[in-house]
Amino acid sequence: MDEPGDRNALQAAKGAHILFAVTREIIDKYKFFGIPSFFINHGLAKEFIPQEIYRSSQGRPVSVGMSGNLLRPDLDRKILLQIIRENPETSFHFFGSYEAGQSNIGAAIDLAATSFIDILRTAKNVKLHGVLKTAELAASLNKMDALLICYDIQRDQSKGTNYHKVIEYLSTGKVIISNNITTYAGDPDLVNMIAERNDNANLPALFTDTISSLDKWNAAALQKKRKSFALDNTYQKQIKRIEQQISELRNQE
Repeated sequence: MDEPGDRNALQAAKGAHILFAVTREIIDKYKFFGIPSFFINHGLAKEFIPQEIYRSSQGRPVSVGMSGNLLRPDLDRKILLQIIRENPETSFHFFGSYEAGQSNIGAAIDLAATSFIDILRTAKNVKLHGVLKTAELAASLNKMDALLICYDIQRDQSKGTNYHKVIEYLSTGKVIISNNITTYAGDPDLVNMIAERNDNANLPALFTDTISSLDKWNAAALQKKRKSFALDNTYQKQIKRIEQQISELRNQE
């Protein structure tokens, strides 16, 4: 599920008969084992399975959601704050840890993280919701008009290859505005991302352009495509895919 950190981590696959991974980049790192390897995307929890009909109209002000641990050092804080500052009429909703007691990163909160959270707390167009239960998060994300992802992929543990939250975001049907993510590259209907891998300098402009064209990006056909993609990646379907590959491997022996 995560990028192997070093050569020793790769040895976990020694003796394995088959490999499943959530990125093709991970699979490439295990190629020297010479075992059958398959891409299986992140799974969608039942709480996120879409129930509502598609909504194309946005509220006023436009609501943008972002989930995840706000204390993570690989957030692109500079770009994120620029987006918030340049869009004062947009309401930003953050779901996830923003205090030390809520964090699962297991490290002391540094001054940079504290300063970042303080700025978010005082911004008039920002709401910090904290950690929510899965069903509450799903309901909250569904109320958003757009979803945002803003990581510094040079510092990001997964190097901008894939994020679990993408599947959850897609289940809402709403447009996703993001840094570059290789798994979804080439399909802006699913994830509207910048092309650059070296920095996020163009993300604020992409954000503003997308928010100004929400009727286009949240058209019913696009929402249906995103939700259908998410529904094709429920945990139950992923388990069946894994079972099928294991069964086929056994039949070849």
